[in-house]
Order: sequence, then C-alpha cells, then structure tokens
Amino acid sequence: MSLVTRERKGAAVVLTYANPPWGTMTAAGAREMYAEAKAALDDPDVRCLVLTGGVPGIFIRHYDVDELADMSARLQGGPPPAPPRAEAPPPPPGFLELTDIIAAADKPVVAAINGLCQGGGFELALACDIRIATPEAASIGLPETRIGIFPGGGGTQRLPRVVGEARALEIILRGLTFTGA
Repeated sequence: MSLVTRERKGAAVVLTYANPPWGTMTAAGAREMYAEAKAALDDPDVRCLVLTGGVPGIFIRHYDVDELADMSARLQGGPPPAPPRAEAPPPPPGFLELTDIIAAADKPVVAAINGLCQGGGFELALACDIRIATPEAASIGLPETRIGIFPGGGGTQRLPRVVGEARALEIILRGLTFTGA
C-alpha cells in the first residue's frame, strides 16, 4: 500500500501523506515521501510543491512511537558495528533527509496543515517555506519535549528561524502546542 499520493495541479504537485488510522510518519513513509518530493523538485515543469495529510483531521500526527521504541531498544547496547566501507551501500534516505531536501528546495514548498501536526509532522512543516493551517487543526507543535523526547528532524533549529529564538525556546522547553486558528 502506498503511503504517499501525488497529484499534479497545473505547475504544482500535491503530495498527500496517509498512514491510516493514526496518520503517523514511519521510516517507509519518509522514504516514499522523499522519493516523491525529489522527483517533483527535480522536474523543471513543477513550480511549487504542496504537502498535506490524507487522514481526516491529520496532517502528520507525529513520528511512529513504536518505531522509535524499537530503534531505541536495538541501540541500547551501543551502535551497531559499521560495515566495511567498500561493501556498504548508502542507507536509504530517511526522515532527516526528507526535511533537509524540503528545506533546501529551490522551489516554494507549502505545508497545507489540514489537522493534527505534532512532532515529526511539525518538523516537516517547519522545513517548508510556507505553513498554512486550517483553523480546525487541533494541535500543532513539539509536545514530545514534555516527556523528554528530543525532536530529531531539525525542528529545534528551524523553529527559531520562523518565530525567533526567545519564542522558540519557550515553545520547545515548555512543549507548547497551538491550534490552527
């Protein structure tokens, strides 16, 4: 099942992310979104990229907590040994590469926030040039900091560029969230 759908609207491409029922970002979803975003950004006929959510009321809820817990459990004994360089294929692009390609795009990228946008979803939105939220979006932010999870998709670096350093520090340290309105 595809997690990302691509729709061409004139010179714009709309990428819709759906991972029912919860709308969480996963490693597979990040790889698929990266491939679709790269294809759209490399296409000279595409002038704008729009990212939105495909689960009703959800842009991207957050990164999948079960995946994070599994990764944490695997790394508790230390990092896995690195394979020999000559034999190691490059790892597939993940969530950080997705946010980086969006942030570095030479075309406008718009986050059409159509619902919950927390954690990894908010970090992806922060990588975009413009964020437009529906007033019905119930929660936008980095609430994971309230329970000691560090945002890992560049949100702590990008948020100060959007709202200023002092406001970003308050949002991050207090785990503040906002509505779309």
